[in-house]
Amino acid sequence: MGEITIKVVDEALVRRLTELADTHQISPEAEATEILRRATGVSRDRGRRVETARRIAALTPQRRQTDATEMLRQDRAR
Repeated sequence: MGEITIKVVDEALVRRLTELADTHQISPEAEATEILRRATGVSRDRGRRVETARRIAALTPQRRQTDATEMLRQDRAR
């Protein structure tokens, strides 16, 4: 995981970021990360990922879809 340190001298900006974080019940660091994610187009939208997985699975409806959780368990058991 990469790390970026940002020194913010604008107290109003820090205050607003903290307010937003409180509203979303997350840390100011997590709030800043989400803002950067949206600004750069990097999404962690779980709903969108699930929908994409369902669309891909629908391409082969006659095939049994392997549960990723089971695959992880098998891999860890090796």
